[in-house]
Amino acid sequence: MIWVRSLRVARLADQLGGALGLDQGERQTLHWGALLHDVGKLFVPVGLLNKPAPLTPAERTCLNLHAERGADLLARYPVLPAG
Repeated sequence: MIWVRSLRVARLADQLGGALGLDQGERQTLHWGALLHDVGKLFVPVGLLNKPAPLTPAERTCLNLHAERGADLLARYPVLPAG
């Protein structure tokens, strides 16, 4: 489950932010980034995400686009911190 991993990443990011001495606003931005860092994987077929064999070049290209697609999706929501 991707969201469980995102929660784990957010918890670790919060610990890191505290260790780095980030202020509350910076830690909140870090938290959002950690929660949403893989939202673009919604555009990647599940079979590709869970493929046990090496990816073909075309599959790798599809997977690599998840960051761009996620950024495009989140850019539509001005309530989220800019980053």
